Amino acid sequence: MASKSSRGFTLVEVMVALLIVALALPALLMRIGGMATAAGHTRDVALAHWVAENKLQEIYLTQRLQGIVPRGRQADDTQLAGETWDWQTETEETELPGLLRLRVRVRMQGSEENLVELSGFLLE
Repeated sequence: MASKSSRGFTLVEVMVALLIVALALPALLMRIGGMATAAGHTRDVALAHWVAENKLQEIYLTQRLQGIVPRGRQADDTQLAGETWDWQTETEETELPGLLRLRVRVRMQGSEENLVELSGFLLE
């Protein structure tokens, strides 16, 4: 017989502890998976923003150095960080004469959702 001074866990205590771990572990794994997905989306949005900024600056420089102002819509793709990004630019008149609104939209190739849309203005 075991003396009263020897201590240990009863089978019920061990089973309760295992039940708590069994319930908490899947919730923790789901949370970690959600955080990984969110981090991936944040990365994609940041890269798409860089693509849009690059395109906007390219158009500004082309206008300033060569005097070429884009009209209507243009679309193409570009490579950045090992991914292919589809971009689309759209130039439209504003209420002020000589001022054009320039919109740049970027999405990941194969996706229908625009990740980023930037607007800027050009003087003719």
